[in-house]
Amino acid sequence: MSRYCLQTSKTPSRTWVYAEVVSHKHPVDKCHSTRRHTTHHLWAIFTEVQRYYDKGFNVPDDVLLLFCDNNWGYLRRTGPLKEKNRKGGMGLYYHIDMNGGPWNDRWVNTSPIPKLREQFHLAYETGIDDLWVINVGDLKPKELPIDFILRYAWNPHNIPADKTDDYTREWAAQNFGDEYAEEIADIVSKYPKYNLWRKAEVQVAGIFSVVNHRETDRVEKLWKEVEAKAEVLKKRIPADWQDAYFQLVYYPTVASAGIANIYTATTRNHLYAKQGRPLANLYAKQAEELFEKDKRLTCYYNDTLANGKWKNMMSDIHIGYTQWSMPKQALLPSLQQVTLQDTPSLGICPEGCEATDYTDKLALPLFDALLDQTYYIDLFNRGKGNINFTATPSQTWIKVSQPSGTVKTETRLQVNIDWAAIGNGTHEACLTR
Repeated sequence: MSRYCLQTSKTPSRTWVYAEVVSHKHPVDKCHSTRRHTTHHLWAIFTEVQRYYDKGFNVPDDVLLLFCDNNWGYLRRTGPLKEKNRKGGMGLYYHIDMNGGPWNDRWVNTSPIPKLREQFHLAYETGIDDLWVINVGDLKPKELPIDFILRYAWNPHNIPADKTDDYTREWAAQNFGDEYAEEIADIVSKYPKYNLWRKAEVQVAGIFSVVNHRETDRVEKLWKEVEAKAEVLKKRIPADWQDAYFQLVYYPTVASAGIANIYTATTRNHLYAKQGRPLANLYAKQAEELFEKDKRLTCYYNDTLANGKWKNMMSDIHIGYTQWSMPKQALLPSLQQVTLQDTPSLGICPEGCEATDYTDKLALPLFDALLDQTYYIDLFNRGKGNINFTATPSQTWIKVSQPSGTVKTETRLQVNIDWAAIGNGTHEACLTR
């Protein structure tokens, strides 16, 4: 156990932390280190302070070196070999909540359990094990990572890398019973993993590409799947457990999915508006609806959940950041509207392309016999009325899902290759209208 008293002095440029600490290793760690500690000083080597240490700042041997993560949950360094037998020992200051640069990370859990286990294992195995200080912000909604860190700290050997899924299932069973443990463990494992790709406070349009590797489609699909699983399970959870399920599982999952998909929809809206594509309006509406849904979920958490027990607990603004600090109000990203032209006008957008004009420069990505890809070509109408089309391959080994038809709003053609009909080597062909 550790006893510590922190005194802080913060300026815009740096934070210094001084403490007096009494540390006693837990019995499971007796064989891990031969160091024994008495009362000593502590030096917290925060982000901008570590450069002094790295350049050889001389620290008395009885001072505990409190190394820090990079503010987003990744160790900046493992325990230096030269400090292995330091009398004062080594410790870790670690964030699962961040209010400050490089960007806030406050709203919901963005720390997957495998990541936490990896980072704390690196610290523990390299001697950073005398004091762990965890910045958790509010205790809610970081219950799961807090629980894991405390359990891992109590006995690091008890949760090896291949047992993190077991830990999460046990956590779910402890809170909701064995019947729901597998499904809940899957949900609470996925939403922080997806959040880690892009935390809500750092979301901007265009992070995931519409045209390259179907990124927006794939990300949106994963979020919708985990959201749907949370929705279905909510109907099965007993009434007495609904409040707990909402705060621990449902809200962070569904609300996180909503924020991610607001920006996915905004990304599509911006691209399609640039192309003069009426589908832009649909995604603008989708973003607006998700924005309103986020308000409803948050209001329920703050005002209705458990008869107002958690009043204002979800007051953090988590959308519309333009810098690291929290904005004064939630703001929907800018959206654009497309007005239909008076007459039909065909737009063509092959996969991998942002251009939409019908020119000889439009091209699909490279087909590969080993991967046997199918690529799409979007045909869309910028105006009112219908457009008839044909898609005529220049070679018989090009297969098109719809060789002809009519476009009222949008039509997607799927294109693949009959590999048995062509020999080895590189081949070229085209589709003409």
